[in-house]
Amino acid sequence: MKKRFLLLILTLCALALHSVEYQLPKALFITSGDGEGYGTVSDGVILSLQELNKSGAFVRLENRQILHFPKKLAQFTILIIPTTFGYHDADRRYSLSFLSDVEMQNISAWVKQGGTLVSDVYLGRNRLNGEDRISASNEMTQENWPMAQCFGVNLIEKNMQNQRIVSSGEGPWQGDITPVYDTPEWTLIPSKLMDRSTRILARWFQEKPGEPAITVHPYGAGTAILLATFNLIHPAGDGGFSNGKEIQAFYHLVYHTAVSQRKYEINLNPWKNGAQSAFCLTLDDGGSPEQYRRILSYIQREKIPTTIFSSDDVSPEVVALLHQNPYITLQSRSHSKPDFRTLSYGETVEELLGNSSHFQTRFTGFRYPFTNNSFWGMKALDELGFLYDSSIALNHLEFYRGSLFPYNIPIFQDGYYQSLDLLEISQIFHDDWYYFQDVLTNADYNSEDQKRDASRFDAYLQTLWMRGVRPNNGLMVFMGHPLYSGMSSIAMQPLKHMVETAREDGAWITSPDEVAQYWNQLRDQKIDVKEVGPRVSLRMSEVIDGQSFRLPSRPRSVTFDGEYEIIEQGGAFFLILKKGAPQRTVTLEF
Repeated sequence: MKKRFLLLILTLCALALHSVEYQLPKALFITSGDGEGYGTVSDGVILSLQELNKSGAFVRLENRQILHFPKKLAQFTILIIPTTFGYHDADRRYSLSFLSDVEMQNISAWVKQGGTLVSDVYLGRNRLNGEDRISASNEMTQENWPMAQCFGVNLIEKNMQNQRIVSSGEGPWQGDITPVYDTPEWTLIPSKLMDRSTRILARWFQEKPGEPAITVHPYGAGTAILLATFNLIHPAGDGGFSNGKEIQAFYHLVYHTAVSQRKYEINLNPWKNGAQSAFCLTLDDGGSPEQYRRILSYIQREKIPTTIFSSDDVSPEVVALLHQNPYITLQSRSHSKPDFRTLSYGETVEELLGNSSHFQTRFTGFRYPFTNNSFWGMKALDELGFLYDSSIALNHLEFYRGSLFPYNIPIFQDGYYQSLDLLEISQIFHDDWYYFQDVLTNADYNSEDQKRDASRFDAYLQTLWMRGVRPNNGLMVFMGHPLYSGMSSIAMQPLKHMVETAREDGAWITSPDEVAQYWNQLRDQKIDVKEVGPRVSLRMSEVIDGQSFRLPSRPRSVTFDGEYEIIEQGGAFFLILKKGAPQRTVTLEF
């Protein structure tokens, strides 16, 4: 009896001290961008950025070349590889349906070592020379498709006309995911599942459930999620099949799949000091000294970090006012405010360097005149050491354009493609010019007109914050001008109200410059987590001042060789690291 009791105690102790080790997730999204190839990304990428960053997984955008570098892949725990049009240029150098055996072997080895992969059935269907891997045997197997074991399936091509994809009841979807395909739809479907551990989130359906359409397959220490088409997690408003909430719920599932072994949910908070959202005040140049004084006095009185993007046509009097204000950071709008889309590479560089020479400063932030960004402009900014651009406007009220979180910019043109370290920090879609532009043409633009337009601008800002930014823990970058917002106390009201709202919500009120510096620190940081019983240790490659973590509950004790703070807000607990520590490890006991 005593032996059995002792054995039970030992077993319980062993379970209590069970050790789990993992990295806080970082995600890698393979995309060359969309549009004209100079910095915009697909709606689906925007939603991925939104959910993964909100969950605490830093996201990097890269092109396919990284698939040849296993050591670089090893820096990430989530890998997302779409083959769908709009995520890549149509050329096979961009489309991930064309892959070499080496690329697929590297992907499979990465998953086996613990990564979480998301892709679709067309991944690597074709060889780089254009040959269809399925053509010889009418089936994709481990003999001709190196992804077979990783996804745990063989694939055949079949006409799915008169069928639809229906959720199995597990995962982010309920019921029908796609409508019935009423025309011929030849696509790849699993002909064989290799083991019973594969979860099926959705199936093809006609009169009864048929072949799997979304599978989740454990492979080695990792997991491979296979979609019938990447359009299943692309917004319906842009040609896909799911709404924004369903897509975000899918990426939430992906995040938790990557950390499924953990017991305690400790997530990286995207913003400093436990803030759940962030706000930046930025202004473009333009206006009289009086208009500048009006808005600058408010900035100084309220101590708001503010970035002003300027060209060299600003008067010496205004420049003196800017230098006198300790809360102003000056950044560039170029030398002469051209349309950068019409410039060559050499002309682009001259515009950027000319403005730096005029102000005798090395700018790190940029905003294109009239937000007309370009391929050569983005490339030149990156080469000249700029940290960020703030030109791709955020509009999540009408569609998904711009991002609530910074992202590194991918560019492509004429067969050349590159992922830059230059960050995009998106500004609001409708600025003060959109609402107050009548002041330029209407000689009778009186106080009543200003009140009307100020009310409209205020409603837009508050709606964007309440419906888009705050629920998704995102960043709002206010874009204004002394010429408009500074024209009167009436025109200033929308800006003042927005700052008040951000403060009331506990937002991190900062500058794009500090956001860029912080984001680059997150890019370079690695966080290893070890759980032993009720004790969780976070070991960081670098301790970032103000970095915060969302905790599952208030810890009983904290051990850290540096300053820290535990705060509670919104029913959640946050650990905030105040200063760097030589040991770079914090231990929590729950």
